[in-house]
Amino acid sequence: MKIRRFSPFFIFFFIFIDIIICYIAIHIAWLIRFSIFKSPIDQVDNFVLSIMIPNICWYMIATCILLFYIFKLYQGFRQKSLLSEISKIFYALLVFLALLSLYFTFSGQFDSSKFYITILVPTLFILSSIERLLIRMILRIFRKKGYNSKFVIIIGINPLTRDFLTRINATPSWGYKILGYFEGEPSQHLKSLPYLGNFDSCFNYIAKKSIDEIVISLDSNSEYLIPMIISACEKEGKQVKIIPSLYQYFPSVPKIEDILGLPMIQTRPFPLSSLVSRLVKRGFDILFSLIFIVILSPFFIVISIMVKTSSPGPIFFKQIRTGFRGEEFYIYKFRSMKQNLEADTKVATENDPRKTKMGTFLRKYNLDELPQLLNILKGDMSFVGPRPHMVSQTKDFYDTYNNYLVRHWVKPGLTGWAQVNGLRGNSNIEKRLKFDIYYIENWSIFFDIQIIFLTLTKSFFDENAY
Repeated sequence: MKIRRFSPFFIFFFIFIDIIICYIAIHIAWLIRFSIFKSPIDQVDNFVLSIMIPNICWYMIATCILLFYIFKLYQGFRQKSLLSEISKIFYALLVFLALLSLYFTFSGQFDSSKFYITILVPTLFILSSIERLLIRMILRIFRKKGYNSKFVIIIGINPLTRDFLTRINATPSWGYKILGYFEGEPSQHLKSLPYLGNFDSCFNYIAKKSIDEIVISLDSNSEYLIPMIISACEKEGKQVKIIPSLYQYFPSVPKIEDILGLPMIQTRPFPLSSLVSRLVKRGFDILFSLIFIVILSPFFIVISIMVKTSSPGPIFFKQIRTGFRGEEFYIYKFRSMKQNLEADTKVATENDPRKTKMGTFLRKYNLDELPQLLNILKGDMSFVGPRPHMVSQTKDFYDTYNNYLVRHWVKPGLTGWAQVNGLRGNSNIEKRLKFDIYYIENWSIFFDIQIIFLTLTKSFFDENAY
């Protein structure tokens, strides 16, 4: 029986396209460095480098392709997000950058090559990202027309498989074709899907038909069939996927630990449990908080003067908030309210009489939050994360929501996934929790950049900002 799998044609096609992209990027960077920005200074080094790069061109291409392979960029991406693929490209090119820098250092050309590398790596990243986007768009068009499809059968019908079918039908661009299902008897809920027979008849079907995947979701009464079905599928070289009955307790990408051969599934793994991920995020926070503090320092001075002259009281407002791992810290803001006794217990409302005129303006455009750049630099906060709550709110929400403390697994943020989706101020805390936990489970540095971009483009004008 012929085994169907991710076609080698696509792998070679992607590699071929990536070779072209690398070749173009290397020569674009070469032209910019040695034609457009040619410098009369250090002409000897520049000449040596301009000769060296064409000679090592194919070595650079081979290294880049190998890194893309190591970072699993040549596997099927039918259900993978574009963001996750771009993240892999980013990390692969970071390693490429390090290797290239080491090569030029040992060859004595690091100083003269810095500008070239600075042009090359971003050019590679931009071109590779555009390439992946275009390929996805083309494949989705083909799949919607019935090409490049995956043929699937379902064994067992219950609420889990109906949920699976709903998701598959909602995304025809994935190219899944459901051939039918096996069950003890025809389901009244799936009249539009072919009934292929009872469980006993599935073995003959698996042996004779051309199928890509078999999805199993059996009730406890029929679970004894699972080993036999898996054995029959593997005999024919066909892939099996099982929808676990406890799937609602698992994240979308579960983390499996091996305890001397015993697999254990972590119910809520999160990327920032990794030291490397925490260092990447912290490095990003330090670098950009310093940049923004320097750039925005004139605005700090102007706003400070306006706050001081608009009403009596200090320029800055500080308040104890709950942060990383439940530790308390002082959060800083430009003062936007008159001094009052309810500051630590009462959340601001739309027409709050405590707000000053200057404070209303600052809060509308979130300018009162700018001093939190200092919190980020100190390490109390991050650019992106769940917004920190007052201590009194933390106690109330802890008593109400069982998963509330999950949001404290990461540092609180200046902005967050919930905020850019319109959940700010007095918005529904349960919905905010869902968005916060989704962020924690799906963090990547690109997700942070996406949220910061959305904050700059839409959150400043959110109707819940008051």
